[in-house]
Amino acid sequence: MDEIETRVVDLAVRQDGLVSRQQALAIGLPPGRITRRLQAGRWTQVHTGVYRLGPVDLDWRGRLRAACLAAAPGAVGSYRAATVLFGVDAVKAGPVEVTVPHSTEAKLEGVIVHRSRRLDERDRTEVSGIPVTSVPRTLLDLGRFFGPVVVEKALESAIRRRLTTEVAVGKYLVERGELLPGWRVIHSVLRSRAPGRAAGSSGEVELMRALRRAGVPAPVRQYELKLQGEHVAVLDFGWPDLKFALEYDGYDFHGGRLSHAADLDRQNAIQDAGWELRRYSGTRVRRDPAGVAAEVVGHIARLLRRGLPPAA
Repeated sequence: MDEIETRVVDLAVRQDGLVSRQQALAIGLPPGRITRRLQAGRWTQVHTGVYRLGPVDLDWRGRLRAACLAAAPGAVGSYRAATVLFGVDAVKAGPVEVTVPHSTEAKLEGVIVHRSRRLDERDRTEVSGIPVTSVPRTLLDLGRFFGPVVVEKALESAIRRRLTTEVAVGKYLVERGELLPGWRVIHSVLRSRAPGRAAGSSGEVELMRALRRAGVPAPVRQYELKLQGEHVAVLDFGWPDLKFALEYDGYDFHGGRLSHAADLDRQNAIQDAGWELRRYSGTRVRRDPAGVAAEVVGHIARLLRRGLPPAA
């Protein structure tokens, strides 16, 4: 294997076993050698001008990379594919989905291709070398086809994973928002967002939305309550003025005796600090969000009445 082919193989190794014709020619591999490798079965064409070296089976990520290579220049993974690639909540599996500049004509088998008149460097980033829409652009794109629930879950997950911030998304909307479909959805999600850190899970987002619909005063999410000594309890939802906290338990059962004992110790420490704590299972929140919210409304009303001075 000569130096040129070594460079082609090294590139393919970094690209899920893939190389484009344009890349191979840029490295210096003659067109005739590409043809001979295809004829001999050493290379396999995935899309026109995109080849798989050797017997590598492409997984979803590889197929997305192949689509970006085939639709280049300017193609990026987008919409559901970008959401899955970033690893955020709300979309667990996605099709191979790319966005290309509006002037690009790209029809690829098994690939959903979007064309955009507004796709510049502010809209692009990379994940593992795969070009993809930036997190703010991805959130805005999701708003084009999905409702506020999906977008809010994706936003909270992206903030929690430190992929972006509320400020960064808000700035992007100011600069680009009304020019792109989907901006109304992400704008409404940002406007209704409660203070505090990102929600700890998509289940917490569902609970937060139920509380919001019921008119519950906005809590502080992921509120840090200082306990005795140097211990700190991070509460899913906290109302410091009322010394009241609400927690979403993603699992109905605890993982063994030690975990259960630690959980009870934590709950007792929170109550010793003068706080009231209510906990709801993920199953209950999913099945009866309105009922959970109604119970919280009633409890907060009782706490407020308790704090009022007696009538004259």
